[in-house]
Amino acid sequence: MTVQVSIPPLRPVAIAGGPYRFCNQATPWNSTAHAPIIRRRAASASSYPGDFITAYKWDLNLDGTYGGSGEPAGVRPDVTSFFSGYAAGSYLVRLIVEDNSKLSFPDFAPNNFVSDPSTATVILEGDCGCITNLSAKVRGTVVDLAWQNIGADSYNIYRKLSTDAVYVKIASTAAIVYTTPA
Repeated sequence: MTVQVSIPPLRPVAIAGGPYRFCNQATPWNSTAHAPIIRRRAASASSYPGDFITAYKWDLNLDGTYGGSGEPAGVRPDVTSFFSGYAAGSYLVRLIVEDNSKLSFPDFAPNNFVSDPSTATVILEGDCGCITNLSAKVRGTVVDLAWQNIGADSYNIYRKLSTDAVYVKIASTAAIVYTTPA
């Protein structure tokens, strides 16, 4: 493991996430970004505010303009309208984030820092056999998930723990009934 120790202020890091798989039958389409904050100065350490990310800007058409015309901004933007006219296929998107270093480090940073671009893949699957009739039944500490077989070789099960969280793959199964811990 390599550990690098640097003197603040430091540039933020953008993580565009992905790959994102979007299906016509399951909207809205959202991408989810994050930018880990490396504590460079805590708010209580001085009269200056602590570090935080002030903007998430996406470049969905790779024109070099982040947050340009029709391109949503934010941590979890709805990209449905942007990609709705695109053909099925694989597309690259980029993300940059900006921090508040101008406020946190006024002696060292005349401007806020912007991250290097982070790239993710968006896969538009077109009309795919998305599950539309999922049912769940709680049995004690487990949940049984059931759906109608649409002829897929396997089914991936994703879960997120809050509305702001990222979906995490927890299983893949060939069955159409799956039991997962609650």
